[in-house]
Amino acid sequence: MRKYLAMAVLVILVTFGTYLYFFYFYSHQKFVIDSQKWSDFGCFIGGVLGPILSALALIAVSETLQNQKIANEYSQKLDEIKMRTEDLENISKQFESMINKPARKLNGKSIYEAINDCHFERCSKSEEIENCAKVVVDTLINIANVILVIEEKKKFLFKDEFSALAFKQTWIYKFTGFGNCAFKLIDANNIHASQKAVLKRGLGIE
Repeated sequence: MRKYLAMAVLVILVTFGTYLYFFYFYSHQKFVIDSQKWSDFGCFIGGVLGPILSALALIAVSETLQNQKIANEYSQKLDEIKMRTEDLENISKQFESMINKPARKLNGKSIYEAINDCHFERCSKSEEIENCAKVVVDTLINIANVILVIEEKKKFLFKDEFSALAFKQTWIYKFTGFGNCAFKLIDANNIHASQKAVLKRGLGIE
């Protein structure tokens, strides 16, 4: 907006300067108090400046509206990222609560303990443990999918690969180790290739 105001002031000064130069300095016209001549001068100034200033005002308004539109779109996308991040955190809390709760069918162990014990061969794999591992992997697929969506939106909005990567690395650090343990206890053939790709890209699980 300031640049258009500066342009308007410059146009006014140039117009007045041109008029004074040609009619006072160049043509040596005398300064007289004549209402008709001042009327003609006003018509000249209005005829020259009016269209130019109107055009500048129109351009300024158009640019302001465009900037407002961009700002609104940015705000909407930022709100969407915040909303999806909150959803991801809620899913994560529910998931952590599920895997850390002692389960009667696992002899009082939590899913987290049972899967880790089985993975490190501290106990034999049972059908119950395998079913629990499948639930874990299915949940992590959903988590990985949300992570990928947020990552892409961050890249597009902030134009910053590092910010998006740092966001994803936080979740990789949180779930990848346990996710790999669970993944190795299930039949990977029962998981669709696209879901495997989501797990790998979103959480580094394979």
